Amino acid sequence: KNLKNVRGSSLGEIINMDSMQIYRGFPIATNIPTEEERSSIPHHMFGFLDPAVKDYSLQNYVTQASTLINEIHGRGNIPILVGGTHYYLFSLLWERAKDLDYQLIPVDDIPEEELWEELRKIDPLMAEKQHPNDHRKIRKNIQYYRATGKLPSSCFLNENKAPSLLWECCFMWVDCDLELLRPRLDARVDKMMELGLLQELRDLVHYLCSKKEPLSFTKGILQAIGGKEFDKYIKLVFPLQETENSEYILEDNVDSSNLHEIIAQNLEKRSEEITKAIEEGTEALKLRTRQYAKRQKPWVRNKLLTRTDIFRVPASDVSNWEEEIFAPALEICQKFTTGNLDTLVSNHPWLLQKKEPAPESQLQNWKKFDCDLCNRTYNGELEWNEHLKSKLHRKNKKRQRTGT
Repeated sequence: KNLKNVRGSSLGEIINMDSMQIYRGFPIATNIPTEEERSSIPHHMFGFLDPAVKDYSLQNYVTQASTLINEIHGRGNIPILVGGTHYYLFSLLWERAKDLDYQLIPVDDIPEEELWEELRKIDPLMAEKQHPNDHRKIRKNIQYYRATGKLPSSCFLNENKAPSLLWECCFMWVDCDLELLRPRLDARVDKMMELGLLQELRDLVHYLCSKKEPLSFTKGILQAIGGKEFDKYIKLVFPLQETENSEYILEDNVDSSNLHEIIAQNLEKRSEEITKAIEEGTEALKLRTRQYAKRQKPWVRNKLLTRTDIFRVPASDVSNWEEEIFAPALEICQKFTTGNLDTLVSNHPWLLQKKEPAPESQLQNWKKFDCDLCNRTYNGELEWNEHLKSKLHRKNKKRQRTGT
């Protein structure tokens, strides 16, 4: 609401930069701003895409968002990009990569369980960086190779040679101590459940089934946090069968016209299994939300900070939000929009200055660690050392010693 006065009488206009908030039909899970929240300032690219679409590409986003930025500037207003999809941010704000359309190249000929092995044949170095179960990232690397003929690892090295920004930007990172953030995130998941996440999910799946769209938990809207964690629940509620591509369609004898009746019957008939699936899904949702938040921090410090200065907005203590957080943040915005940001940069306590990227030799240090005791695979020494100190590993080690 306060963004109206960021630059005198001119307005800011918000552009979505979250790859899941572009879809309509899943607002609770994707946390799309409400109509009331959007009423005081223009919002763009929220909830505009049909959830049946699975092939909205990076190029599609960059083209639309770039046009919007130029239109907003043309109105004399300030584009405010909000969201956490990193590849959207890099591809939109810095000089264009020539290979943005690589995600359109299909890799459906490779079964999921063989994706990592295929990447290892193409680019052993990049395969060492990816977890074997991270099918989405592995698929993107294979797509990139098929589209460009270039090794994905060489692309990673070029990322460290930062190109120029296409527009003058001010980067602000709202950060919170993880120990304080975790209960806030858990409370947010509980609130999502109270608001009707499961009903929203059922309505979404029903819509996709009515469109005769195969359900995929690895691409499109159902890969969103709040979707894939409840895949077991969906399979219990809906009469589905698995396809050769690890997607799901309605069983052969089921018509979408009587789907509501079948869902009601399954909810009653399988109530115990469904209750358990909901409990497991809720815990998985909380865990994945915390993991996502944890991954954001090193990305900002190790990736974004190698390209630009960042103002880190401390949001651990929000008890005095207006004076200690909002007012200083507003001052930064006002200095930026009037061309006077340099007067703050030299000594501002929130400023994180751009740092040199990691040396290319870091690529050679990617290494996988297999824990036979816990039957888990970890990427790099950092993940491995964290696992060795984890409750799971200590518990299994104790069991091994005691023979229990």
